[in-house]
Amino acid sequence: MLAMLMFLALNAAAFPPPPNQPAELSAPIQGAASSLAELFHGKPAAQRKALPPRQRAVIAWDGSSARDAAVETFLNAYADALMARDAKGLEPLVSRQYTV
Repeated sequence: MLAMLMFLALNAAAFPPPPNQPAELSAPIQGAASSLAELFHGKPAAQRKALPPRQRAVIAWDGSSARDAAVETFLNAYADALMARDAKGLEPLVSRQYTV
């Protein structure tokens, strides 16, 4: 019963107010948890951004295939983007339908 009352109180915004009730009385509870999991467990800790790699990725070719200049250009740009943590240099090399 208590859990049902808590659920209704936290999700009061999901139910429309009666037609004769003022809007300020039907506003959702400010600062309420966005889910029951957050209510019981709290907000999750913010994830830290990973450090950039210490070394640039090495592009290697085996002897059985011919080198392709377009593929090699893309892989070098990708390795540079990983080091710089900025993918803007890849935009001219990928399809317009792909978002970076």
